[in-house]
Amino acid sequence: MNNSLKFSFLNFVNHHQLIERNQHLLVAVSGGVDSMVLLHLLRTWQQYFALQITVAHFNHQLRGSAADADEKFVRTFCEKNQLPVLTGRGDVKKFAHSEKQSPEAAARILRERFLREALESSGCDAIVTGHHLDDQIETLLMRLLSGSGLDGLAGIRIRRDQFIRPMLFARRQEIVDYAEANNIAFVEDVSNQDLNFRRNQIRHQLLPFLNEHFDYYNPASFLNIGLLIQEWLPYIENQAELCFLPPQKSGSENKIRLDIPTFKGYFSGIQIKALELALSRLCGEEKKMTTRQFQNFSRWLNKAKFSGEYRLDESVIIRREKSELVFEKRIKKAIDIIPLTEIHNGESYLFPELGISLRTDFVEREAAVFNNVPEEEYLDAAKLTFPLLLRSWQAGDRFQPLGMKQEKKISDFLTDDKQLRYPKKITPVMLNQTEIICVPGMRISENYKINPKTEMVLKIKVTKL
Repeated sequence: MNNSLKFSFLNFVNHHQLIERNQHLLVAVSGGVDSMVLLHLLRTWQQYFALQITVAHFNHQLRGSAADADEKFVRTFCEKNQLPVLTGRGDVKKFAHSEKQSPEAAARILRERFLREALESSGCDAIVTGHHLDDQIETLLMRLLSGSGLDGLAGIRIRRDQFIRPMLFARRQEIVDYAEANNIAFVEDVSNQDLNFRRNQIRHQLLPFLNEHFDYYNPASFLNIGLLIQEWLPYIENQAELCFLPPQKSGSENKIRLDIPTFKGYFSGIQIKALELALSRLCGEEKKMTTRQFQNFSRWLNKAKFSGEYRLDESVIIRREKSELVFEKRIKKAIDIIPLTEIHNGESYLFPELGISLRTDFVEREAAVFNNVPEEEYLDAAKLTFPLLLRSWQAGDRFQPLGMKQEKKISDFLTDDKQLRYPKKITPVMLNQTEIICVPGMRISENYKINPKTEMVLKIKVTKL
């Protein structure tokens, strides 16, 4: 076991040509067992590859003194071993609040920004991270559960831009055993046990369940699936490019045109990639679509009526002009809309424009307390398909308010309500696929109320910021 990981690492790196001789590598080191073993392996083969190594550590400032202790641990290790080290800090909580991101997503965005800046300032050739096979398994399961597109099912990329992942073949237990056998010091991150995070729920609840009741799985198959799809993606992107009309025909840098017959001639994976490319180019940042978002768009596109607009993103609208789709970036006004947001069970979301945070949790039937407080609402969970969606209401939206015998336009519901909780224009609605299930903090739909046969309940809690 001691040498197995050492030589498996070298074989994996050489097979996929992840590292070249005489490279200067920037190694992302958190201080945890994964990154410390990665650093040990790179130093083991440093002379073989004639490498220069610089360490980068990012302090997320999420765990107070514990995070500072991790930073000190990495600094001390690098000083002792004469390794250059670059450190950075970011206020993840503040960023998550301002950008309406989950803490996990905010941490990932800020960490990647720091690593890219460190790469440029240090003159390194590539960024090396310690992602391993268990990370890949958890990522693919998360994306399957959220209805990810083909890009998502590629999982963690073995190589993406300037990032390489040379430990993607290794099981976490192999890494832990290697650290123990080689007396590699590392720090423990207690947040890895926090079940408020979706990844930890999969790691500590779903995977043990699969292991116990379904004799687990072949872990290597998750790596092979990811690598196979990663090989397809360049071809898919090349084909998606053929859907677009020449830039000069758009007449504006804020517009992109797509040929509908060409678009419809491809299978859904290429169609999704074409939409993602259009959104990413207009928004100036990478955009991804879930399967449900694509299905809703496809229903709109296939309607007989060739008028109206479709909003696939908070800042991009789509309209049809004869045989073309026109994507146009809108100049976002202050408090224009609430962006389309996927709502996952057991997670909290901040909406500064609305002045609220929102959280959903499954609870037992007996835990539902009906006290006429709209900030806490209970729905029949058996009727729901996750992720739910939340957005600002739109013209034509309808639902059947609790206690009423027929549907009502959202616009009329808001006009009749004498105690509006939000600015009318951006009042949010929550959807189960395409059906409105509630106006959070105001009223649920009659169709989703709890009945005597209800066993599992979804609790929606709205808290004022």
